[in-house]
Amino acid sequence: GSPGAFLIELQTGGVAEEGNTDGNLDITVNPKDGTPYTKSFNCVPEPPPEEPEEEGGDGLGGVG
Repeated sequence: GSPGAFLIELQTGGVAEEGNTDGNLDITVNPKDGTPYTKSFNCVPEPPPEEPEEEGGDGLGGVG
């Protein structure tokens, strides 16, 4: 990599609790010699997965 370079991993999506809304994550780099740089990431929550419906039966393949 380049001198002084580093890697940041981030997640901009995922399951949100009810009531949470989307937003932005702003990261600003202020180098000693240079122009500040800002990168904005749009964060979008996903609705919680639906619970699978239980099928009828007792799990014994209908025997009984």
